[in-house]
Amino acid sequence: MKIKITKLFSILIGVCFFLTTFLFAAQMVNARQGCCSWHGGVCTYQCPCGGIGYMCCDGSALSATCAPYYPSCKPCPPKTPPAPKCETKTDKATEEIPFEKRTEPDKNLKKGETYIKQAGKNGQKEISYKITVCDGKETGREVVSENIIEQPTPEIAVIGAKEGCFIATAVYGTPTAENLYVLRKFRDEKLLTNSFGVKFVDAYYTYSPSLANYIAQHPTLKYLIKETQIDPLVWVINRLE
Repeated sequence: MKIKITKLFSILIGVCFFLTTFLFAAQMVNARQGCCSWHGGVCTYQCPCGGIGYMCCDGSALSATCAPYYPSCKPCPPKTPPAPKCETKTDKATEEIPFEKRTEPDKNLKKGETYIKQAGKNGQKEISYKITVCDGKETGREVVSENIIEQPTPEIAVIGAKEGCFIATAVYGTPTAENLYVLRKFRDEKLLTNSFGVKFVDAYYTYSPSLANYIAQHPTLKYLIKETQIDPLVWVINRLE
């Protein structure tokens, strides 16, 4: 009795599975038969990256209802960009060499005054390059050699280095005192026109700054030197002229 029940149950399960499969297949066939019914039916086409795809025969896409029953084209794999085509070539160019600016002190020229002793001029050089070009675009430039065609000429500016009268400036308390112009004129027109006078002026500029600083800090000493040395010296210079 138990064996008959088991066989009957197995037969019942088999019948149910068959009916389910049949109904599903029938539904799929009906669904497929209705696809593209107004568009000439379903046609196949060659997928761009291989394989077979499906679409309506008039070129329109499958509807959302029909699409699940037909396999679609697989997406194409990403394209690998081609390797760049590179080449090297040589080129030459002429470039300017900037001139250098120099200065020269001149003790016979007053401080603050200057003039150009020699005008500057740029030089020229020829440069050889190795150029890398990839796909028609320059990607690198390397200097291979440089050849000097013309050396640059430096600009030389002369700057005045003639100092003022240290002691007299300390005594009068200002570099613009009227008597200082008398002393400077005597220095320029008399002392610096002979070798003895030049040596005297050089020695004065060497030792007078420290003495002038000491005088500037002692008002009584400033007064004595002014009255007994500087003013009498200016008076004599004025009489000599």
